[in-house]
Amino acid sequence: MIYREHAYSVVQTGNPAGWTWTVQLEGSGSQTGASHRREAAIVAAFAAIDQVIKAASHRNALSYEIIDGRMIPKSEAQVDGRAEDSGRDMERDPPSVVLADRNGAT
Repeated sequence: MIYREHAYSVVQTGNPAGWTWTVQLEGSGSQTGASHRREAAIVAAFAAIDQVIKAASHRNALSYEIIDGRMIPKSEAQVDGRAEDSGRDMERDPPSVVLADRNGAT
């Protein structure tokens, strides 16, 4: 069966009596679980699929940083927290800052 473009199955088990569910995940195999009732197994499969979709949307969300007054998209490595130190010496090469007075004049 398909839910939100992800395949899942719910199968009745004999010993112990109940239902098992399996969700096929993209690139990472499958996720399985068991419930006493068929409806509960379907709800659990849907929840697992929703969790996968939510995690994927967080990974794909764009993050930005402000550099020299400009909004720059972060690279995927920076978004995932694996960014290497840029090597910028903030004391020798500080970011340029433009100060304005209350009237907006610089």
